[in-house]
Amino acid sequence: MVCRIMDLTPQIEAYLLERRDWVKSRELCERFGVSDRQLRAIDDRPGLCSRIAISGTKGFKHLSLATPKEEQDHYARQRKHSIMQLVNLRINHRLYKRLTRQIQRPAIVFERDSGQLLMAGIK
Repeated sequence: MVCRIMDLTPQIEAYLLERRDWVKSRELCERFGVSDRQLRAIDDRPGLCSRIAISGTKGFKHLSLATPKEEQDHYARQRKHSIMQLVNLRINHRLYKRLTRQIQRPAIVFERDSGQLLMAGIK
C-alpha cells in the first residue's frame, strides 16, 4: 500500500507542473484517490507533496513555479509552526516532570543530647 501511494508523487508533480498555479488539496485528493493527510508530512515521513510543492491556504503549488514571495511566505509559516511545536513540546515536558516528580520528604533526625526532633535538609 505504501509503495503504491509513493508511486503517486511523480504523477502529482507532473499534474502540478501542468496546472502551473495553485491546486486545492481537495482536487488532488479526488484526482489521485488519497487523503489530505497523505499529501502532507506524517510523523517523520514526508507526504506526497512535501518535497515537490509548497502549501498554503490556496492549496499546493510546485516549488519551481512559486514566486520568491510565495516561497518566503511558505518558509516563514513553516518556521513559525515548527517553533511553536518546539515551545509546546518544552512546556509539556516541564509539566510532565512537575506532575510526576516525587515529593522529597526531609529525613527525620533526633538531636542526640535533647532528643528534640529536627527536620534535616530543609532550606
